[in-house]
Amino acid sequence: MSSALVVRGGLVVAPGGAREADVLIEHGAIAGLTPPGQADAPEEIDARGCVVLPGAVDAHVHVGLDYRLMDGSTTTSADTYEDASRAAAMGGTTTIIDFAMQVEGEGLVAPLERRLEDIRPSAVDVALHCWMLEANREALRDVPELVARGVPSLKVFLAYSQLGEPMSDEDLLAVWKAVAAAGGIMQAHCESWPIIRPRLEAARASGATGYADFAASRPPISEADAVGRALALAAASGAETYCVHLSTRGAVEHLRLARMHGLAAHGECCPHHLLLDESRYLGERPGDFVMSPPLRSAEHRAALWAGLVDGTLEVAAADHAAWPAPIKAPGPGFLEAVHGAAGNGLLLPLLAAQVGQVEGFTWATVARVTAENPARIFRLPGKGAIEPGYDADLVVLHPDDVRPVPLVPPYWKVDNGIFEGLPHIPPRTVLQRGRLLARDGRFTGEPAAGRFVAGGL
Repeated sequence: MSSALVVRGGLVVAPGGAREADVLIEHGAIAGLTPPGQADAPEEIDARGCVVLPGAVDAHVHVGLDYRLMDGSTTTSADTYEDASRAAAMGGTTTIIDFAMQVEGEGLVAPLERRLEDIRPSAVDVALHCWMLEANREALRDVPELVARGVPSLKVFLAYSQLGEPMSDEDLLAVWKAVAAAGGIMQAHCESWPIIRPRLEAARASGATGYADFAASRPPISEADAVGRALALAAASGAETYCVHLSTRGAVEHLRLARMHGLAAHGECCPHHLLLDESRYLGERPGDFVMSPPLRSAEHRAALWAGLVDGTLEVAAADHAAWPAPIKAPGPGFLEAVHGAAGNGLLLPLLAAQVGQVEGFTWATVARVTAENPARIFRLPGKGAIEPGYDADLVVLHPDDVRPVPLVPPYWKVDNGIFEGLPHIPPRTVLQRGRLLARDGRFTGEPAAGRFVAGGL
């Protein structure tokens, strides 16, 4: 059987199971899978001894993120789409999902138009969520148009990273109902403002604002409470609901119970909550690890891994935001610190290194949580799986090529990193729609070669 390109002889991780196969590629799409050695093509990539995975669909990325500081001023994260997409490609992320960000007083169409312009220089494909701060009349009216234009998911906050009131319960329910009526997906940042606010105020009054005090200011119960509220809003509205960056056992248990009762609910976790713990707030550079929700104890990390393995948590995503050290942690305490950390391009390599290290965590799990499930949940056509007709977005890596993460991976625009020294497996070859995107530690793609991927209904 002949084809334009064949990825030969690797362990191909497809939805039907992992098996050694040749992957045939025609016109940027997967044309078929054959037993090793049976394919013929003018071009060949030798994947023997390697694992072939679908390109990662990182469902939670922030590029050029505007962030309001405690003094009321605004700062913007360090990367642009040109460099962020290169960093993603180097780690086998071939599609990223960022946010069109509403500002106060506007609807939802204007932020979408701005973001569609921002993403033009991207070397990888980009899909979008909408980040909704205000449930004004125009914004609620814009929800159906947003969904129709390929942005089916809207994110709201049940608490913000710093002081500032989130939406009222009445406004939150109005958003959930509008999204349900439009056939979209609700996303929720799940922390409980009524629990966090008095703790932050008490910390400020007592001076207990050092980094060692940070985790206690946003305790595990605040996440569990907020997940319960988000799921109640989902049940009241009928809207499919997705809880982002979960970090606690209580959240996983809430989600598991809701799904047992038939609720259309999804959960996401992140490599930092899986691989790091709250002891980092007592060590070197503690400000680099400030994020919301905070890093947790070993008990909660174990619950997240179990949730990924049993399918309660369907998605792993980076929640990337690039903050250089002088902006990230400018003072001696957590109140001044900007929340979030860089992780672009490390999602797949970090999780790949955990295959065989975490019980039940397999190559099939990696493919499911980094590609298949995010593409399915956010309805991205042609993405997330190695199957005939899908885009030829492929990652080839050698399972024994485990290396420590450098402080600053390639194309990062920051001078710090929270994953330094952890094991990861960098890809040998990355393809997007059959084009060579990265190979042997070099970016080989082209600026602006990425496409906007519209999420379907």
